[in-house]
Amino acid sequence: MTKRPSLNQLLEQFQIADFDQAGDTEAVLKLLTQALEDRPHMAEWAGEDPDLHWIRQEPRFAKIIRRAELIAGYQATADEAAATAEAWMPLAREAWEQNEAANREENGDDDAIA
Repeated sequence: MTKRPSLNQLLEQFQIADFDQAGDTEAVLKLLTQALEDRPHMAEWAGEDPDLHWIRQEPRFAKIIRRAELIAGYQATADEAAATAEAWMPLAREAWEQNEAANREENGDDDAIA
């Protein structure tokens, strides 16, 4: 199993750790938004990461986290739907082919499948 990087490691590419020292709230919110747009599944970590404790009281922080959670939820739902459809496609195709064969046989078509 591959070890998942910490949120801080992921956000280092956006240099958020440097902003903590400077207290640059606007820059951190902007960069956090960008990071979570790329990785919305990381919203839970962002909401709990101790490195971001100083900005957690900012109302926009909660909005950014909530938006990422919603996107992650929609993506998970879409992934599940796609997996379900993929699993059912062979069965649906088989049923369709059986129905077509029965129709051809019933109508006396020469191409009826035996």
